[in-house]
Amino acid sequence: MPSQKSMKKIKSFRKPTKKIKKSPSKTLIPSKRSFSEHSSSQAVNKIFGVTKPSVNNKKPSKSGKKVTFGSGKNKSIGSPKSNKLTSILKKPIKDTSKIKNEVMSIDHHDPDSEGEDSSIKQKKINDEPSAKRFKKEKPDQARIKTAFEHKKYGNRKLDPEYRSGIKECWEFARKLNLSPKDRKKYINELFELIDGIIPELLFKHDTSRIIQTGLKYGTKEQRIKVANELEGRWIEVFKSKYAKFVACKIMQYCPGYKNIILSELQGNVAKLLMHTEARNVLLEAYECANGKQRFSLIKEFYGPEFKFFKKTECLKLEDLIAENPSNKDKIVENLYLTIKNFMKKPEILNFIIPHRILLDFLTHANEVKILSIIQLIDKHIPEILHTREGSRAAMLCFSHANAKERKSMLQVMRDYIKKICCEEYGHLVLLRVFDVVDDTVLMKKCIIDKMIKENSFETILYNKYGHRVILYLLTGRSRMYFNYDTLKLLAQNDEIRVKTSKKDPIIRATELRKLITPALIQYSQNNTAKMLSNPYTTQILCETILYGESKVEEKIPILENITKLISDTPKDSKDNIMITYANRFLKILVRGQHWTIPKQRNGKNNGKIIQKNNLSESNRTKNGATDSLEQDFSGKKVELHFAPMLLNTIKNDLSYYSCHETASFVILALLENDETKNEVKNILMKGINSIKKAALEDNNSGASIIIKELE
Repeated sequence: MPSQKSMKKIKSFRKPTKKIKKSPSKTLIPSKRSFSEHSSSQAVNKIFGVTKPSVNNKKPSKSGKKVTFGSGKNKSIGSPKSNKLTSILKKPIKDTSKIKNEVMSIDHHDPDSEGEDSSIKQKKINDEPSAKRFKKEKPDQARIKTAFEHKKYGNRKLDPEYRSGIKECWEFARKLNLSPKDRKKYINELFELIDGIIPELLFKHDTSRIIQTGLKYGTKEQRIKVANELEGRWIEVFKSKYAKFVACKIMQYCPGYKNIILSELQGNVAKLLMHTEARNVLLEAYECANGKQRFSLIKEFYGPEFKFFKKTECLKLEDLIAENPSNKDKIVENLYLTIKNFMKKPEILNFIIPHRILLDFLTHANEVKILSIIQLIDKHIPEILHTREGSRAAMLCFSHANAKERKSMLQVMRDYIKKICCEEYGHLVLLRVFDVVDDTVLMKKCIIDKMIKENSFETILYNKYGHRVILYLLTGRSRMYFNYDTLKLLAQNDEIRVKTSKKDPIIRATELRKLITPALIQYSQNNTAKMLSNPYTTQILCETILYGESKVEEKIPILENITKLISDTPKDSKDNIMITYANRFLKILVRGQHWTIPKQRNGKNNGKIIQKNNLSESNRTKNGATDSLEQDFSGKKVELHFAPMLLNTIKNDLSYYSCHETASFVILALLENDETKNEVKNILMKGINSIKKAALEDNNSGASIIIKELE
C-alpha cells in the first residue's frame, strides 16, 4: 500500500474537466485536457516506479497526433488503449494497487502510435518565438532592490529561531536608545525564550550574540542562569569560534564565575594556548587574574609535577627555586623546550603568557641557552616588547646579545621605531638599546634617522612616552625626568652590559646626543612657540638649549624667538609665558643651569645649595654603574647670556612681574644674575612699595624674597 503522502499527491492531479468530443471525419488533435491527462500519467508513473519514457524520433503516422504514456511507447489518444488509460485516471481513487495493475497491464507496444511524441514536441518548438528575434531584457533594478530588502523575511521560514521569536525580541533588546523599562521587558522576554536552549544557541554565529546581549543587560540572576547552563562544557566553549566571546563576557559580568573558569583552565593552559580560538579566552582570563592566579596558570610550564601534584603559595619563579634549588635546572630545561615549541607557531609571541615564560627563562638560564634562544626570537622582538614582561625580556635580549645579534634585532625594529617610542613599555627597550649598542653608525641608521623623520619626529616629541626617549638621549638617567623604578630597571643589567659592550658609557651617550641635537635645534627654531605651549616639549626645549651638542651661536635664534614671543604677548594675557608654567623654564635659562632647592634651615647643609639632579655620595657608591650613565649637568653652568636679552624685553613691566605670584621668581633670577643684577635693582627700587604690598599679601611669593635681596 502506498503511503498517505502518496495518496495526497495522486488526488492533487484529479481535477474535473469536460469530456473530449470526437469527430469521426477529422483527425483527433489533443486538447488541454489531453495534456493534463498526460501530466497525470507521469505523476502516476513516478508514484509506482515506472521508468521515464524515452522519445523516439520517428515520423508521425497518418492516424493522428500521439502523446507518450507508460514506459516510453507512444499511444494514440484516439486509440482504444489510450481511451482505456484515460478512463482509469478518471476513476475515483480507492485502491491504488488496482490502479497500478490496470496501468501496467496496458500494452505499450502499439506500432501505430510510434513517433507521435516527437511531432508534438517539434510543433511546440516551432510555435515558440526565436530568442534571436528579441533583445535581452535588462533586469528591473527596483525589483532586485525590493527582493534584497525583503530577503530576511523570505528566509524567516527556514530559520527556527525566527519562528520562536528569539531574534525579533533580540532586535528590540539590543537597541541603544531604549528606555530602561522597555529594555527590562524585552530582556525578560528574551530569557524566557532561550531558557533551556542556551548551549544550542551559543555555538552559532548569530545566536551567540543574543546570549552576549543577555549577559550585558540582564540581571545578576539571569547572568548566573546562563553560566549554570554551560557547566561541564567550558573547554568546548573556549574552543568555539563564537562561544568564546560569551566566556569572556561571563568573566566580565559574573565575577563569581571567574574562579570557576580559572580552575577549568588550570592544567589545560599549554593546549589551549596553541589553539587559535581558545587562546583568546586564556589571555582574557590571565589579564583579569591576580598575581597568585596568574602563577597558578603559568606553573604548568615549569614541569609536569607542578601541573598535577605540587601546590605552592609562591607568586614568582624566584620564590619557587628558593624553596628547592635542585629544581632550577629541570625548570629551565622545561622552559627552554616550551619556547622552542612556541616557535612552531610564531603568532603566539604576540600574547602576554609567552612573554612571561620568556622572561622567566632569560632571568634564570645560563649564557649558552640564552644565546640559543636569542637566535630563535631575534626576528620577533617587535612582537614581544609591547607588554611589561615582554619589554623586560627584550631588554635582557639586548643585554646578553653580541654585536651581530643586536644588529639583527635592530634591523627588524627599524620599521616600527615611531610606534615603539610611543608605547608605555616599548620605549624602555630603546633606552636599553642606547645603553648597550656600541655601533653608533648602526644606531643612526636604524633608530635616530627613523625618529627624526618629518612624519614621526613631532609625534614622538609630543607623546607622553616618546618625549622621554628624547630626554634620555639628552640627559641620560636623570632623576628629574625618570622615576626610581625606571632607573632601577635600567640598572639591573649593567653588570651584563660590562661583559658584552666595549665602549665607555659616557662616550656612547655623547655620540648619541650629537646625533639627535641638529634635528632638535632646527625644530626648536621653527616651532618655539608651539613647544612652549606643551609641558613635554618645554622640557625638551630646555635641555636642548642647555646641553645640546652644538655651539651657543646656533642656539641664539631660539632665545630670540622666546623674547619676541614675550614682547608680542600682553603682560596680563593667559598665553604670556612669564605667568604660565613655562616661567620655570625661563628661570633655568637665566641661571644657565637647573633651578636649586631652597637652603635647609637646620644648618645641616652648611649653607650649600643642593641641586635637584645631584645624587648623594652614598647613593653613588650603592648604585655603582647606575650613576655612571647619569649626566651630572646640574653643577655645570652654561653661559647662554639670556638674562640681558630677557631684561631688555620686560624692562618696562618689571615692577608688574615682581608682584606676580609666579613671575616674581623670574625677576628674582634676574636679580641674582651678575649680568643684570645692578640694573634690575635700580628699576625695582622705584616701585618697592608695590612689591612690599604684594609680599604682605602672599608670604610664599617671590616678592618677599625680592624685598630681602633689595634690602
